[in-house]
Amino acid sequence: MKKPQFIFILAAVFGTAAFILALVGDMRCHFIKFTDTASATSDPISIEFGIWYQESIAYSSSASEKIAVTKSCKSYSDSITIDGNWKAARAFSILSFFFGSTVLIINLVACCARPNKSKVIV
Repeated sequence: MKKPQFIFILAAVFGTAAFILALVGDMRCHFIKFTDTASATSDPISIEFGIWYQESIAYSSSASEKIAVTKSCKSYSDSITIDGNWKAARAFSILSFFFGSTVLIINLVACCARPNKSKVIV
């Protein structure tokens, strides 16, 4: 029974999407979020952390007393102690990148350059 070519293309599309989403999830600082629920303000303070980066919040005010908030992702400082679980999460994020990219490239090549299986090569 011959499998249609679109199944291989569909697998390549889903594999590409999974690889990109995993990469974005690992490299952003939006992995876990802590929100201050004890404050009585209408806009609680929250900060987000990732496997490799943390959210940095910078406040600046001008002469008109308006406060500007700038959020960005930055690397963890050297003063942060990284435990074994955190190191394992980082190691597996690196492994998933390399194995995922290898499988993705093999899948894309196999999708586009499948040999004709009806010919027998001796």
